[in-house]
Amino acid sequence: MRYILILSLIFLSACTKCTKDKSAQTLTNPQQSVEGKIPDRPLEQCMDGTGAKYGDKPFLRHKMPYGFTLILCGEKQENDFYSNFNVYPVDKNEQPQRRVLMVEKENFVKLDFSTDEVVVTEFIPLGEKLIPYLSATITCNEKHCVRSASKCEFEKIETSVNESILKTLDQNTYGLDKKTALNIIELALSGNKKALSALDNLELRFDPSNNLEAMRDSGNKLEADSQTDDQLAEPPLNLNAIRSAVANLQSLNCF
Repeated sequence: MRYILILSLIFLSACTKCTKDKSAQTLTNPQQSVEGKIPDRPLEQCMDGTGAKYGDKPFLRHKMPYGFTLILCGEKQENDFYSNFNVYPVDKNEQPQRRVLMVEKENFVKLDFSTDEVVVTEFIPLGEKLIPYLSATITCNEKHCVRSASKCEFEKIETSVNESILKTLDQNTYGLDKKTALNIIELALSGNKKALSALDNLELRFDPSNNLEAMRDSGNKLEADSQTDDQLAEPPLNLNAIRSAVANLQSLNCF
């Protein structure tokens, strides 16, 4: 009788552990876990996320298969380019699921919508140019919506920049001007290995005000002052975003 009682206690303990483990798996299921407070009207109100606050109105909603709706919250850029926003699906029961896309400020993607999928193309912000380098698709099945693994879209650019420009880095430990930084990045995106290595600490050497100061020091004060407004209107040189993009390309062997 004593042995039967001991065996029964062991069995009950094991079942309790199984139940707890199952419960823990349910709570941590990535498709059921949603970060942040859920709005009363999930199709009309945003959750907290990149570029958006709780209760904001989505700037776009897109119907997907199996009753899902993609909710886009944050800022919309011009010409179908998007930045500083996030995307998450809401199912047919109006229950939000985990985000399938988050894009920080000064990073850019282009979204191509169709009835079956959304194609997401990521771009390298190189001054006024946007260079496509990765793409992925967002699709839905009966249970959830997912984003596919990224694939390479990058093609090495042609450049007339000479490798000798890298000597600038040996001569200047800091105070690099925007034009020189852009030339080094352009050389790196052409596949030059030395320029690619130079990107690792380029942001530590970069001084965005150096162009104007150099003009003033050389006596071209009028030219410098005339270019101030134009330079302020130019998109900022986001070296961290560029270096991150290049690191992604290297990890996927896109060069």
